[in-house]
Amino acid sequence: MLKIGLVVMVVLNAFLAYLLVAKPTLPLKKERPQSELFQRISEELMLTPGQRTKYEELAKEHREQMKTLEGKQSSLVKSYFETLMDDAESSEIRDNILNLEKQKLEVTYSHFSELKNLLDSSQKKNFELVIEDMLQVLIRQSNTPPPPNRGNDRLPPIER
Repeated sequence: MLKIGLVVMVVLNAFLAYLLVAKPTLPLKKERPQSELFQRISEELMLTPGQRTKYEELAKEHREQMKTLEGKQSSLVKSYFETLMDDAESSEIRDNILNLEKQKLEVTYSHFSELKNLLDSSQKKNFELVIEDMLQVLIRQSNTPPPPNRGNDRLPPIER
């Protein structure tokens, strides 16, 4: 029994020594869906390395614009529903939310228009298919149901 314990201790120490010396990297998180989307679009359109670089810049700019708009929209949605608590006028906030939704749509349309301008005539044949795929993604995102109730019957607490 003592020999088994000694062997286990030696193996564990060797493993710990390996971890300290080699410092292996942890597995990276799975690619973000946007990265997968970027890859898929690049492959379907058969982008050249130069086009891919320009598209990467366009995609980054698009993500930043959308993140900004979604942040503003999130804040406004919270304010909109807070008007229920104090019976305040909500139509102006609602109109601002709708305006942000319009801006998001326009930013996305512009993004794909700029992508289309990068393409040559043979790549534009696949562009229609890419747009059809993207419409499915966009529609699916806007119809995403709320997260499931995690086993309790209470609503999550309100952050103030």
